[in-house]
Amino acid sequence: ITFDISLKENLSKVIADNQEMNRAFQNIIKNSLQAIDKEGIIKVVTWENNEFIHILIEDNGEGMDKDILGKLFEPNFSTKSSGMGLGLSITKKSLDSMKAKISYESERGKGTKVLIQISKFFSGS
Repeated sequence: ITFDISLKENLSKVIADNQEMNRAFQNIIKNSLQAIDKEGIIKVVTWENNEFIHILIEDNGEGMDKDILGKLFEPNFSTKSSGMGLGLSITKKSLDSMKAKISYESERGKGTKVLIQISKFFSGS
């Protein structure tokens, strides 16, 4: 598996929980790794606009259909034989508490795109 990383230099600073963000990225990238059968690519791209810092994580793994996409953030939902199905529900809850957004696009056989948008104006809870 190859990583293609394109991080914008000098992104604006945001207020976010470092450990929670680390956990979120680990969960998403781990899912990408597990979705790729043998060889593949995971792209990580960052950019910003006036309102948000954007982080895109994209893989060319097996992808998901609409039924699975609709259940991704439900506690105890998993398509894997191991794990408890809590990773993405915890990730979403953590991002929600930081006023960040997460969205998924996926198509079976074509891979998955995960977009995280962190507000540049959040001042804590």
